[in-house]
Amino acid sequence: MQRPAPEQARRQGTPPAPKTARLTALEPVADKGLHLVLSDRHGRGIYPWRFLRRLAQLANQEKSLRLSR
Repeated sequence: MQRPAPEQARRQGTPPAPKTARLTALEPVADKGLHLVLSDRHGRGIYPWRFLRRLAQLANQEKSLRLSR
């Protein structure tokens, strides 16, 4: 599967990250959420707290399913 071009990915809400980039910082943005900074020195936008909570819930559900098998 080919990754979308950076501008198209941004519009679709899926910012591309190079395979070599690593997360270097999480910066809180007031009460809005977190700003992710990667080793390639590019930011990946603000991820709202509501979205991050939902990701955590889904990850916990997936982990529970794996453990119950």
